[in-house]
Formats: sequence, structure tokens, C-alpha cells
Amino acid sequence: MYPFKNPPAPTNRIWAACYMDSVTECFEIRTEAKTPGGIFTLYHKEYPIGTALTEFLYADLKVFPAHLGNIKTCLKEIRAGNDVDTQFLQLFSIALYWLRCSPAFAPLAASIQRQQLYYEQGKRLGTDEIERQMTYYTELQPKLLYLAENFFEASKPEDMTARYFAQRQALGEKGAAEWNNYLPLSYREVSYGPVMKGANGFFPYDDILNEEQRNDIQDFFADTLDAERAEDFTQFILAEYIRRDLRFRVCKFCGRYFGIMGNTRLEFCDRLIDGSTKTCKEMGSLRLYEKRKLEEPAIREYKRSYKAHNARIRYGLMTREEFNTWSQEARRKRDDCVAGKLSLEEFVAWLDSDRQS
Repeated sequence: MYPFKNPPAPTNRIWAACYMDSVTECFEIRTEAKTPGGIFTLYHKEYPIGTALTEFLYADLKVFPAHLGNIKTCLKEIRAGNDVDTQFLQLFSIALYWLRCSPAFAPLAASIQRQQLYYEQGKRLGTDEIERQMTYYTELQPKLLYLAENFFEASKPEDMTARYFAQRQALGEKGAAEWNNYLPLSYREVSYGPVMKGANGFFPYDDILNEEQRNDIQDFFADTLDAERAEDFTQFILAEYIRRDLRFRVCKFCGRYFGIMGNTRLEFCDRLIDGSTKTCKEMGSLRLYEKRKLEEPAIREYKRSYKAHNARIRYGLMTREEFNTWSQEARRKRDDCVAGKLSLEEFVAWLDSDRQS
């Protein structure tokens, strides 16, 4: 939450939107502009394609009851006219919490913010739609986890759309309970038109873009879903993933699923490690490098001989100057061996040439 600015106020209606290109997924919360017929973006955020549903898999939905209780308390205070602005700020902070868990929660965030619109329009405030969406998300999470494990984590170069419907049909013909995990790929209010990416941020807080940010904005055409229902939103995202042959893979650093497109050799995701400024990809690559160094025979032999020669200093069998001269030459020969300029047998023979019995 940004305490130094008021939350954006919706006009007439508020809804969630989603569109994608081949590598990026974009999520927005939209309202009608004060100019009739126009659209104003309250929230805009971009992620690598596959992020929304993979992050949704790990959202802690046990927080729902506590947040629902907080929402009901806020609405009760608003109805009573008690510190209304503060109560709406509290509702806005809850909406932002779920947006930051996963953009798949954009319809829920819009439903929470919609209460302010109802208040201004003199309509009844209530949590019926919020509770319904929370129930839907709770039921959806295990279904998507099943799809992650049994459908998206695929290595075969097959068309994912055909695979999805074939598996759904086969399970349906068997009467298998797992059929229910294959969601219907249906949704409402899709339009094709101009969209943009590159202005990544929480609007309207970043509505004054500097020149560099403006130059980063790219315009393109895409199918865009405008939705108030969580079902439409998640099924559109799912359908787009399948249509684009997206695959899921478990990150070898954090153990969580992430989306991959094309490059099926990726082993680490781009998530920030908790308490660190580095990503799994950065740390994972470093660990792989260190592991491969340890597994390299020439390096292993060098370390063995290094320890043996270093011990000679302690026993008075070698001076520090002699050791430094030896280690400098040993490193050069080690690097030549790793590079294939010197055979492992020749390198080991040299290391052991002054071996003491």
C-alpha cells in the first residue's frame, strides 16, 4: 500500500482485464473514464508469461477467512459513517495484498474496490460476491495443481491444445473424477484491439512517466478479456497458456513451478529469493557453476595435490616461496587441462612428479 496517496476511485463500474503477447502477460484493473466511453486504468502490471497461475499455486488461501472478517468490519463501520476514508484505505490494502500474491486475483481485488463505487452510488454494501470468489479460488487451487503435475509439466513436443482436450475427453469417457480438474475453456467479453506494455507499475501512482519509461512502452494488438467474474479470468489465462504451448517446470532452486516457452532447458525461475536481491536463476547458475567445478576431474585432482603440498609447509618439507611457485604452475596446468590443452593423465603425472613417500 502507498500511504502517501489516496487509493484510486472507480467511476461507474470497475473490472479486471488481461492480455498477452508471446512472452509477457499483462493485467489491469479498469474503470470508466469520466469522459463517456473511455477507459481509465487503475492498476497495470506485467510478468513473464506463466506467472499468474504458477504464483496462484502457492498463495496462502488460509488467509481468506481473516481478510473476509476484516472486510465485513470495514463495511460495517462505513455503513455507520465511522471514519469512512480510513476504512476504504483498509479495503484497498487488502485488494493490493491479493494482487501481489498473484495477478489471477485481479477480479477479487476489483470486487473489493467495487464497494467504494457502491457507496458513492448509494447501493447496498455487501460481501456476497467477494465470498463467492474466495470459495471459487479455494476450489480452483487443487485443480490447477493437478494440471501442473499431470498436464503442463510435459516434455513432449506436442500441441498442448489437442492434448488438453484429448485428456479431458478420455477422463470424461471413463467417468474419472479427475475430469473435473480440466476446466472448461470458456469466458466472456473478449475484444481484439490495441494494447500496450512497458509501463510496468501500480497506476495511478506511476502515471507520470519519465522519458525513458515512455520510450519503453510498446503498442501491439491482442485479445483482451474484460471480466468481473474470477471464472472468466482464470479460464482465459489457462486457455491462453494452452494455446501458446506453455509448459511448467519445477525450479531446481526454490522447488516451485514456473512457466517456460520454447527454451525447455531452463532450470531456474526468475523469482526473488526471500531476503535477497538475487533471483533463483542467478543463485542457481552460481551453484551449478560451483558444482561443475567440483565435479571437474582436473579441479578435483588439483585440490587433492594442493592440500598435500600445503601440508608440506607445516612439516617443514617445503618453503612458502616454493609452494607459491608450485601452485602458480599447478593452476596454469589445471586450466590447460580443463580447456583440453593437457590430458588428465599428463596433469596428474605432473602433480605427482614430486610426490614424497
